[in-house]
Parts: sequence; structure tokens; C-alpha cells
Amino acid sequence: MKKLVYIFLLLCVVYFGILFCKNKLGNGHTISYIVNTQNEKFEITEVYHKKTRNQAAGYHLEIQMGDTIFPIQLLSSKERSKIVESVYGFENNQYKCIYPIGSHLSKLDVVCQKDNTIYPYQTIVGIDSEVDSFVATLDSVGYDKTQFMDRRSILKSVKGISIYDNLIQNHRIAIENYKGIYLLDSKDLLREKQLFQNDVYQKSVALFYNNYYIVADYNEKYEFHEFSVINLSNQRVTKIISNQAISLDSYMQGILDNAIYLLDRTNKKQYKIDLSNKIVTKVGDVDSGVQIYDASKWETMTMYDALKQNTYFTPYDLPKEIQGYEHIDVTDDYYYGYQLVDGGYGVYRISKQMPTVRYYITTIKDRNQVTYLSDYLYFMDNGCIYYYHDTTGVRLVLQNPEFAFNTGLQFGVYEI
Repeated sequence: MKKLVYIFLLLCVVYFGILFCKNKLGNGHTISYIVNTQNEKFEITEVYHKKTRNQAAGYHLEIQMGDTIFPIQLLSSKERSKIVESVYGFENNQYKCIYPIGSHLSKLDVVCQKDNTIYPYQTIVGIDSEVDSFVATLDSVGYDKTQFMDRRSILKSVKGISIYDNLIQNHRIAIENYKGIYLLDSKDLLREKQLFQNDVYQKSVALFYNNYYIVADYNEKYEFHEFSVINLSNQRVTKIISNQAISLDSYMQGILDNAIYLLDRTNKKQYKIDLSNKIVTKVGDVDSGVQIYDASKWETMTMYDALKQNTYFTPYDLPKEIQGYEHIDVTDDYYYGYQLVDGGYGVYRISKQMPTVRYYITTIKDRNQVTYLSDYLYFMDNGCIYYYHDTTGVRLVLQNPEFAFNTGLQFGVYEI
């Protein structure tokens, strides 16, 4: 009898051990289920993936309404099952719309699909009266359209910059000024880090990368030997020294494996700035050519061809479904496509899991003044910095009149 008890206890330990390993050490889950709301059936495919080196933890949902699929991606460190509890749907001859609800599902905007493009409702308000009428009925189930409306309450105005009541608590924004950078977050609204003795209006050898700002020594007039690297988390400045003089008539071509590649136009040399080891190495010249990283492979071009126009790295391959964009950016979770339209660029987010459907975000004038943090898109437009998130829509963060006079001023965002 005792032997049977021991066997039973051993089996229990093994069973619960397997459950523990599955829950704690597994990669997540993939399930399919059906949600019925107001006599309408919605098929749900729910994939939860845990955090990896190249991907944040979160859900990829595919909500099927008839023959139309709505892909939805949500970042979350908490794994739960069947997070979609009900879905309210609408269809006319122009749009198919859904509003998913769940106790563990972030409150999202109504989304409407047309011609394989998904539009948050706030981007199409007033375009289709039937859609407007459908959304009005959702007040009774908790939809709040004011959640996705921009707030324009000024928290503080300092040094000509107006800061609005839309700051994300754990985000810090760094923006260039003529003598260094400003740092801005919800706790410390604005502080300055000075780097240069005199005003510098154009800085081609400068960029934000992760939580660092890397810039040439613009205290020099023509050539420099030092790069300043500011850790934006603690504002500490370190130096990377080059044994060779580098012309200020240079530009940064791209970043690969924590190293910046720079082309010196005047001296016709290419350099690699290793941020990990703080070493500057010459990797190209007139004799050896210029190294270019294009779609996962290295290529060599002549120095003279490289000097005809600025040449930048393309450190990723794109699926064949993504075409027709002027420019593509790639993050851990999404593709961002920039399509030429009248007056600027339409900004579209494309899920890596379902690249045949795109998600419209907004229209901006300058596709070079954007940055990404987690599932937030920050962008500069008309002298202002905004962000977009699925739970807020577009929000104004700050207004700086200097942006309108100098479009070369850059900004970066990082998590604190």
C-alpha cells in the first residue's frame, strides 16, 4: 500500500512539474476559438509568444469576420488564454468594422477594413455615416471615443518649447539643440546637456541609437578626432577617439552589430565606430572601396560611386508582399511603410505575421524624422513631436518653433 502511495505522489510531482515547465519555460501558446456576439460568429486565432532576444512578449490575434481577417498585435508580459470575450461587428459596401472586448484586452479603437487596409475609427470619423452610427451604439458596451482624442493642455513652456500633458511615464525624449541636447520626461520636464561652446546649426555626424546620442566634436572647425557618446539614461559622456583626423564633411551610413559606419567625403575614407569596444577603424578608402550592407549581405562599391550621393545600409530582407512604398523601416515586431501621397507620406504599420494587410496610422511630411519604441511610433511634423499608440491614437507631446526653422534637428526616445 505504501508503495502505491509513493508511486502516486511521484506521478503528482512529475505531472505538476510538467505543468510548471510548460507555463514557465514554454514559448507561449496558439489556440483557436469562436466568439458569438449578437448572433454573429467571429473566429479567433490567438498566438502568445514570450519575450525573445528579437521580439517583445505579446499576442498576435487574427479576428475573422466572414472572409475578412483583422490582425491585431498587443504587447504584454502576462500570458492568458482566450483574451477576446466578445466582438461587435459592422459591414456595409465600403467597410467592415470590429470592436473587440475582453477583461484582459486593452481598450482599442474600433478598426475598419477596406481594400486590405485597416483604419482606426478616429482616422475616418465623418467619412461614412453608417460607420458613425455603428460606433455611436458602442457607448453602451464601454467604447469611449474621447480615449483616442488628442489632449492639448500645456504642462510647461520653457526655452520656447511647449510641453503637453501627453507624456508617457516611462519614456524620455531627447532633442537636439544648437549646443547639445535637451532631455524631457514626465518627472523632469526639461533639462539641458551642453556639448559645444558655440551654436552648431547643422550636424551630419550625429545620431540617436538605443539610449545613446553619438556626435562628432563640433568644437572643431574642419576635422575632429573625438566622438562624444551620451548615455541618455544617466547623462554621462564618454569619448571615442580616432587616431586619424576625420572631416566634418562626413555622414553616418548605418549601424550594424553595435557599430556605426561613417563615410568621410573630404578624405575619401570609410570608418567603423565600434560602440562596444570604443574603437575607430578605417575600413574603406579609394583603393579598397566602400563596404555597403544591403539586405543581409556585404557589397563593395567604388569610392567614386559612393560619393555621387549618400549611400545608406539596408540591414534587412523584405517579404515580397510589401511593395509600393517609398521607404520601409523594420522593428522587432513590425514593418513600417511610408507611401508617397499629396503633401507627404502615408504611414502604414504591417504585421510580420500577416504582411498582406496594412494598418494606417497617419500622414506626415518628413519620413526621416521618426523613431520607434516598443509599439509606439514617435514622429516630428510641423514643428511638433507626436506619438501614436493603439490605445491612444495620435497625441501631441511638444512644440518647438525651432523645428520649423531647422528641419535637421533630430530627436530620440528611450525607456526609463
